[in-house]
Amino acid sequence: GILMLGIATVSYDIHGIEKLAPWVRWIRIVIPWKSVQPTLDIFDWTHADSIINHAKSLGLHIILDIGDGFSSEVPLQNGTPFLPNHVGTQVYLTQLQNFVTAVIGRYEKRISVYQIEREVNQAFLTGLWGWRDFNLGGAWKDWGFVTEIISSLSSIIHNAGYLVTTQIHTDVHPNLNKSIKTPTWLDAVTTWSQYLDYIGLSAYPNY
Repeated sequence: GILMLGIATVSYDIHGIEKLAPWVRWIRIVIPWKSVQPTLDIFDWTHADSIINHAKSLGLHIILDIGDGFSSEVPLQNGTPFLPNHVGTQVYLTQLQNFVTAVIGRYEKRISVYQIEREVNQAFLTGLWGWRDFNLGGAWKDWGFVTEIISSLSSIIHNAGYLVTTQIHTDVHPNLNKSIKTPTWLDAVTTWSQYLDYIGLSAYPNY
């Protein structure tokens, strides 16, 4: 089985993993960008180190989720969230690439698979819901920019010798995507499969 564990807050119980370790062989750990890099000029590995080292001590294989662009998970720059609609897509992408490179260098062989971004195929719509910064003609509606996130981070990770996955949101009906002129989840699978070793599909049956 696979256990998902996030460290979005300072407080978490890493010892709770031990209770499930006999039945779990893989764990997906979500590391929000700001939990390691609260501001662009500061790295603090304390919490990430604790949970990753503990998971490895239990013999678990780690899928490390990094680089998610949710508004609540990005670093601050001059007291303001570092968002692509505010700083520009290429400035954002460069800093994100630097973060991913730093994570790979930090954890080396302790990670089995890296997950890049989370449900970014519906980033424009999740901006409407308040999860990402929203702009009608902005960054998260720019399929070229979103694809560049996937392709460039995948290249960095593959060049370091690791496997790559992402998680695709499947609950949005294709007709809705077509009505707002954004790609469907099947378009995302087709476009991004060339960059990825695995593709995860997520759904929300309780919505």
